Parts: sequence; C-alpha cells; structure tokens
Amino acid sequence: MGAVTSYIKPPKLYEARKDDDHDRPPDKVWIAHTVRYMDPGGWVLWKFYVDFDDPESLVRELRYYDMAGIVIWNYVDGAQIGLGTLYLIDDDDMPTSILEQGNIFSAVYPASYARHVYFFVGGETLRRRVYEHPSFQRLEEEKAAASRKKKMRALDKESGVPEQERAQNCTQEDEI
Repeated sequence: MGAVTSYIKPPKLYEARKDDDHDRPPDKVWIAHTVRYMDPGGWVLWKFYVDFDDPESLVRELRYYDMAGIVIWNYVDGAQIGLGTLYLIDDDDMPTSILEQGNIFSAVYPASYARHVYFFVGGETLRRRVYEHPSFQRLEEEKAAASRKKKMRALDKESGVPEQERAQNCTQEDEI
C-alpha cells in the first residue's frame, strides 16, 4: 500500500482587487508577503490595499488572503528599531489605524501554512522577531496540556492503574 501524503494549499498570491465598494481608490500599503517559495530571501513586497476611512478594511483584506495577522515594524534609515509588534485577527483589536504605527509590514499566516511561509502563528522565527504576545502563553499552555494527555494515554495502557491515580501521577511529574 502506498504512503498517504497530506497537502496544505499555499497561501493565496496577491492579485490586485477592483475597488467596487468605495467611491475612491483605497490606500496602498506595502506588505512583506514572506512566502518561502517565491524568493529565497523570503521578503517580497506586495501592494496591499486598505481604506483608512473604513476601520474594518484591514481585517477584511487579511482574511481574504488567508492571513492570520500582521507584524508592524519600525525602520529608520534602513535599520530596524526594536522588535516588531504582532497583531492577530482573533486576538487583537485591529482597526486600520494600526498601520500608522510603523512603516514596514509583514504577513502572518495560520499555523497550517508552516511549510510555506516564514511567519506563522506559533512559529519560532515569529516569536524571536516580535515583542511578547498573549498568544505565545496560550500556545505553551496548549502544548503542556497535550503532553499531559499523552502521558495519561501511556499510563492508560498499563493495567490496573485507576484513572484518579493516573491523573495524580501526571500532575506530580509535571511539577518535578
């Protein structure tokens, strides 16, 4: 029997969208797409359109391209000033006005795109390049819970160990 491989579709590539909702063209923002297969360096700038008069236009545009969020960087004379600020659609308030906080922007994708992009939710590269974000703590807690479940399943295979004792053993081992 042959091996089964799962394939996760790569992120949508940017295509200019027609402005059918507004009387004037939206503002142009350059965003570092960070898709691995497009450029060995990983930084390709795309024109990203938002309407600064519409506070929801940034979130709509990010969702349209399957992005989970955005990193906002500050550069002065070509030098990065500090770490980037991470904004995730499901965790943060993201009015279009946040784009005024920096001058370089990077796309952040869901964790399911990990094989295709540099910055994805939960990725180590992202964690090293941005300020601490509440989602990092949540991911650590989820990993710890998964580890405890794995220990419980391993103990479950042993015969004669009551469920309450298994739970107590897993908790004691985590504290050590």
